[in-house]
Amino acid sequence: MTLSPAEKIWRSHFQQGKFAELNQIVSVIDHIYSSVEIDIAERFHNFFFYEACPLVSIAEKLNGSIDGIAFTGQKERYDGLFLIDGQPQKIECVAAIDGQNEALIMEHLQLYGRAPANLKIHGTGSKNKRKIDEHSAVARNREDYLENELRPLMEQALQSKIQKSQTNPDYCKAWLSIVFDDWLVPVEEKKKQNFDPLCEKILKTNPTGHQPFERVFFVGISRQYIFDSFEI
Repeated sequence: MTLSPAEKIWRSHFQQGKFAELNQIVSVIDHIYSSVEIDIAERFHNFFFYEACPLVSIAEKLNGSIDGIAFTGQKERYDGLFLIDGQPQKIECVAAIDGQNEALIMEHLQLYGRAPANLKIHGTGSKNKRKIDEHSAVARNREDYLENELRPLMEQALQSKIQKSQTNPDYCKAWLSIVFDDWLVPVEEKKKQNFDPLCEKILKTNPTGHQPFERVFFVGISRQYIFDSFEI
């Protein structure tokens, strides 16, 4: 099995299912995030952006109460463990991401050396014969995107894990991380005023709340935003 450069770095530092200190994980993630290219087609891509980065963002938000993190991978029926006061806390991860647009953004980047992070990309044809015009990106209306694109993705992600809990007892009292694309609001200081009401609305209007999960976090893929259900 051939490993990508990013995955090689990760595996040289961490073992699946073994706890590592938060500051060590942050150091490795910062290095990979800023210095190593990760292709969207890589197996490591989803793990890094949808599991590793969000879990570290949550641990940092909890401000020192997390003593360590273990990434369980395929060994368990949940994605990770936080070590809190010597006790393990299970956490599951899910992505509320428009995968097609994310793939088009990465293809646009490869073709033209740049890509708009907060626009909708249009392409024609299959993946191997795709045509993407350099100026095909279309601006998104913020309110329309939040209500008609992002909200359904978040609701579907939450509901999918709640439904899966019926056959997975490990989700009982676990925490849930829902990562989403928050780049439509590029300024960090404005993310809370745009995303907090949406996250709160989703949790309050869901028929079953967020049971059996004890706690839910909505985490921006930018690593600049996080919402904690305990804040409601």
